[in-house]
Amino acid sequence: MKILLLVAPLLIAGCATELIRSSNNLVVVSARTDRSQEAKAMADQECAQGQRMAKLMRQTVDTNTLSTFHFRCITPDACRDLPKNSKRSYCI
Repeated sequence: MKILLLVAPLLIAGCATELIRSSNNLVVVSARTDRSQEAKAMADQECAQGQRMAKLMRQTVDTNTLSTFHFRCITPDACRDLPKNSKRSYCI
């Protein structure tokens, strides 16, 4: 019983949404695959420090339950004035 009490918090902590890396232009978040909205909210919070918003660039599935989400921090109007055939993939 004591072992279960020690191991349970470690198992639960492994499922938490976690900030891996943050810079002016890039935010990397580890989260459960089915919790992409939590990852996006965390990335938006990090990007908001520079008056930007997060745009999902790539999701890498690490295990059956965990993914790494890569977000780019962009200004809210960064894609507004671009032509429709623009090559900027983060505007799609």
